[in-house]
Amino acid sequence: MIRVLTKILGVTALAAVLMAPSTMAQDPEQLDAAYLDRIKVDRYLDAEIWTNHSYNEFYEGDQIVLNFMVNRDAFVAIYSIDSRGRVNLLFPTSADQDNFVQGGVSYRLPEGDDDYDLVVTGPEGVENIQIIASRERFPIPDWYPTSGLICDWDDRLAFMEYINGNYCLGYDGLRVAFVR
Repeated sequence: MIRVLTKILGVTALAAVLMAPSTMAQDPEQLDAAYLDRIKVDRYLDAEIWTNHSYNEFYEGDQIVLNFMVNRDAFVAIYSIDSRGRVNLLFPTSADQDNFVQGGVSYRLPEGDDDYDLVVTGPEGVENIQIIASRERFPIPDWYPTSGLICDWDDRLAFMEYINGNYCLGYDGLRVAFVR
């Protein structure tokens, strides 16, 4: 399932996720695809993510709320690739925040007491959002306040697989659920 925010004008998580330009100069054609073999799907764990707009179409100035849920207790990470190609960690929002969530409970970003908003800024384009869940703790990349990664690949989905395999798996065989 792919959730793509169309006509997104770049989501900026104010005060929570600040982005700095950088590039990732690796060609997907040259990457060793062995990391794909490391990813194991947990057939008993489901994850969902959705926005506050039913058509997932946003315009400059719109505030975005992300909602997510897992069917079982799990550890979760959520990142995006914005319209400029910048990789942003959306959840957890800080290194000291626990990424454990309860199954069957709907969570939202930002929460009511958070000190940031997700606001559409620009430029116009597509934003991809990925949720990763596992019943086992997995490493959260140290992307606070910015990852420094930029997707300059033509195939964003392949880039997301690269991110998943190289930044979010703690060991070979970790069982996870992915939703885009």
